[in-house]
This record gives sequence, structure tokens and C-alpha cells, in this order.
Amino acid sequence: MCGRFSQAMTREDYLSLIANEADRNIAYDPAPIGRYNVAPGTKVLLLSERDEQLHLDPVHWGYAPGWWDKAPLINAKVETAASSRMFITVMAAWPGALFC
Repeated sequence: MCGRFSQAMTREDYLSLIANEADRNIAYDPAPIGRYNVAPGTKVLLLSERDEQLHLDPVHWGYAPGWWDKAPLINAKVETAASSRMFITVMAAWPGALFC
């Protein structure tokens, strides 16, 4: 598994792949994000849907529930994610999201 990824295109490029102008409430920004080697723990843009609108929010790359006292996770084993206490809140928020 790899803990790094890239966010190289512009916000508009990413959004045009998945949504029409009417489906989003995000300001126009033609500047490239230009991140080619995003490391865990750094800030990234997260695309999500809330209240039937798309949003881009700056977040830290990693996942940790409130009770977790170690470094945030950046990946999970598909064999154990569905039964792990770590992902209970994720499973409740997006039923079936971890299954193909």
C-alpha cells in the first residue's frame, strides 16, 4: 500500500469530472493545486457532499477517531476494516462504502 498521492489538476478539472455547475456551491478557482507527492499528515483538499451540495474542504491527510492516541491511519486492510472498532463510525456514516 502507498501513503502518498497527488492532487495536480485544478479544482475545476476535478469538479468537471463529476458535477455540473448547478450541482456545486464552490467558488471558481482556475489555479492548479499542483501537489504531486502528498505525504500523510499534510493538508489536502477533500471533496464531499453535504446538504446535497459539493464542498471542497482543507483537511489533514489521515484518519483517527477521538479515542485514538497514535498517529492517524492512512490506509486499512480490506480483510479487517469491516470488523474493526477503528472504522465503526465510518461504517455507520456510509453503509456499504467499504465493500465493492
